Amino acid sequence: MHSRPTANSQILKVLAVVSLAAILLGYHGWRLVGHSALDSAYDALKSINMGSNYDRLDQPGSGNIYLELARWLGIFVEFSALTFLFTSIFSEQWTLLTARLLIKGHIIVIGDTEFADRFGEVEESSVIHLRNLVDPVEQVGRLIRLPFRGRVEESFRNAAVDRARAVLVATEDDARTISLAIAASRRVTAGDRQVQVLARLHDYWLAQRLHNLPDAQLVQAVSEPALAARDAMRRHPAFLDAHDQGAEHIHVLMFGEPDWLEAMMTEIILTAGTTRYGKPMMTLGCGQVAAFRSRLGERYPELAEEVELRFVELGTPHPWELTDFHLSRLPGPRVTGAYFLFPQEANSISCYLAFLGQAGAMPDFKAPTFVLTDSYEFVTPPSGSALRPLQPVPFGARRQIVAACGLLSGTAGLTEQVYHDAYLGFAPREAAASKPWFQLSEEYRIANRRAVAHIFAKLFDAGFDLRGWMERHDVWSALPALNEGESLYRDAEERERLSVLEHQRWSRDRRLNGWRYGEKRDEVRKLHPDLRPYDELSEPIKDFDRKFIDLLDSILPRRPGGMRRRTEGINV
Repeated sequence: MHSRPTANSQILKVLAVVSLAAILLGYHGWRLVGHSALDSAYDALKSINMGSNYDRLDQPGSGNIYLELARWLGIFVEFSALTFLFTSIFSEQWTLLTARLLIKGHIIVIGDTEFADRFGEVEESSVIHLRNLVDPVEQVGRLIRLPFRGRVEESFRNAAVDRARAVLVATEDDARTISLAIAASRRVTAGDRQVQVLARLHDYWLAQRLHNLPDAQLVQAVSEPALAARDAMRRHPAFLDAHDQGAEHIHVLMFGEPDWLEAMMTEIILTAGTTRYGKPMMTLGCGQVAAFRSRLGERYPELAEEVELRFVELGTPHPWELTDFHLSRLPGPRVTGAYFLFPQEANSISCYLAFLGQAGAMPDFKAPTFVLTDSYEFVTPPSGSALRPLQPVPFGARRQIVAACGLLSGTAGLTEQVYHDAYLGFAPREAAASKPWFQLSEEYRIANRRAVAHIFAKLFDAGFDLRGWMERHDVWSALPALNEGESLYRDAEERERLSVLEHQRWSRDRRLNGWRYGEKRDEVRKLHPDLRPYDELSEPIKDFDRKFIDLLDSILPRRPGGMRRRTEGINV
């Protein structure tokens, strides 16, 4: 937890300064009226009470003004000290009463990790932080910290969970985090209450699969690698970087630790798919490549269908120094983006600088670079803006990660809910996904989030100018708007092309969740008959994809200043 001066320490400092001033003024005043040094010191020390030693102020002398000041300062100190003592004794009870009875619409944060501390210290919302067993009750601005003694029901009651709008659990132990998040979910989802419950997990893979645990189907599991990757791709889509360079393919180069590489890889696959660029290429650099390659193969059996992967062994113990990497020998198409994904900020910056030394010597290197950093003051360009070659774009900062999980916006999941509500208009009633948003399993909420994240790629393929809108608007708070009179597609051919793109997006989503092709659907073995090319689908299944494109066209808002098509057609 970041250290900061408390209100109590500030008050004590003020009282000490005022007390010293009263004593010095009293000493000077008594000396002026003829008292000895010892008597003056004694009487001056009595300045900070309301005794009778000032009854002689009617005596003539030049010291009266000093004694008057000393007396009133002493009265101020004594009154303030008594008030401070009273509030110190009863402050804990008052803070608990405030938390229980007066706070509502707040966020509850549970845990004493750095992630929980940083989240609790943001200023956009009222937060009650249940931190640990020994922390005292404390209120700092809109943040209230309460001890978390392990008694879940009592702690939830103290934190007014019945009036909270969201709960975030982030402890050091993932098993403990899951247990507390499930307990919170059971408590807040009783009845028709709509409360978001998030579990921040260290393990990226576990966070992606937690919804398969029956008791955790209503818990949204997040990890810092996933949130950082989600924010980076939402603000600077990989297809825009490729377009800026006139590239024919998306080729992303990444260096970092496995969880962060895996998170960025999956996010690019899910958000950057367009008919223009097709299957992306990625070159992944890390230590212990063989183990990482094996891990990806086990987790994503169908990964080769969605991305062309290459691996670079960086060596140990300091892979960020790039001593074994040579950019000039890298095969394949030109690099359209480079990412530095070491969770230790200094290592990401070191890796960027080592890469800069190589790329700077290559005049034809045109790609921007993205550096995982929280505190270093790189200039953050506007979302969707054109990026310069080798321009370092920071991502993964505290506020960006908080924005990506949506808790502070007050519109968390709103765009996904709009999309899902529209889907309910034509979905089969017996389908597992045909439930209201807050009764929907997290597996299907994830599918909605991914569908919404891909909207920008569809608009790109449809020929809309994304940049102007993205630079002027918050890319998280609402669906992108089209200009009045615009339509997502203008004829049957454009509608069909977007339907193909939607099927490809759905296929990527399924494959990254472990699904494979099978003649009959099998929920346990994760087999699906529609995991095949669009041209091989039956007309009823194609119609389902077409309905999704019609749905998207119907929910995109129209307003003056919205996105327009560029005159050159399919472009940005």
